[in-house]
Amino acid sequence: MTRRKGKFLLAGLICLVLCFIWGNSMLSGEESGAISGGLLAWMVDTFPFLNWLPEYLLRKFGHFSEFGLLGFLLAWFFLLQGQRGFHRFTVPLLCGMTAALTDETIQTFSAGRCPSVTDVWIDTAGVCAGIALLYGLWYLLKMIRNRKGTNHEKAS
Repeated sequence: MTRRKGKFLLAGLICLVLCFIWGNSMLSGEESGAISGGLLAWMVDTFPFLNWLPEYLLRKFGHFSEFGLLGFLLAWFFLLQGQRGFHRFTVPLLCGMTAALTDETIQTFSAGRCPSVTDVWIDTAGVCAGIALLYGLWYLLKMIRNRKGTNHEKAS
């Protein structure tokens, strides 16, 4: 896959993740609660050892994980764009924080929902975790490639 196709694919995935996040924020409190409750019931039926898990914690983990995915994709996208130095962390972080603030603003207009500063912090922590995961994997792959190159040179 070419770098240009990769950028378009990542941009499309970012848009899909944002549609998912913001689409869930447009649901009423009742609809959102029904989805969370149904997911929790399925998880407890499937994995009985999770019967201690409160719905509140499941919802917060959902925020963290969906924004973690967004942070990962944003960091990858801006890496392909050529972002270097400090900007390779700050640009995706600011984009992710903007998405989190937009998410909570959307909830202001959804029946039975209200914005939460706590959720913005959880979302931002998820974005940071996604960025850290991308660069951790990138660094690991770079080290593996360098090691293979070094071992190949020794064999020659």
